[in-house]
Amino acid sequence: MTTIKEHVEVHCPYVRALHYVAAYLAHLGWSEHSQSVSLRLRVPVGPSSEHLGLAIDKGVVATLSRSPQHRVLEDRIGVTWQPDVDGEPFPRFDGALSVEAASPKASTLALEGRYEPPLGAAGKIFDAVLGHRIAEATARELLKEIADRIESAYVQDEPHLSR
Repeated sequence: MTTIKEHVEVHCPYVRALHYVAAYLAHLGWSEHSQSVSLRLRVPVGPSSEHLGLAIDKGVVATLSRSPQHRVLEDRIGVTWQPDVDGEPFPRFDGALSVEAASPKASTLALEGRYEPPLGAAGKIFDAVLGHRIAEATARELLKEIADRIESAYVQDEPHLSR
């Protein structure tokens, strides 16, 4: 198993960040009754692809659930995903998305978990050489997308919240 732990700071207070993460997940179609959603992951490709913006979109089926692990000023959502097409060489991920208070005006959004590289021994070699960096970059892209949505919603709502 290979582990990933990525995080990004979000310029939004914790309580509001929780609200916007819930709104984002609802936008995807997630609810307590329908825990699986289709999700498009942006998978960076090529050398220094994070800087060049080269990426492919990969469809996955994600299952989200409220995590029983809970700490004060931290909310965790269990996340698993697998390819939306059977047999594709894309790993199954099992982990958690969390929102944590970082300061009175900021939160930390994190994705951590594990995956097993596909394709047996060849997949493990690929993962050691390049695949793990691709997986980390994919996690950062997802967190950045969610953080951008949170910050945009907060900036839009902030004048109404301060009344």
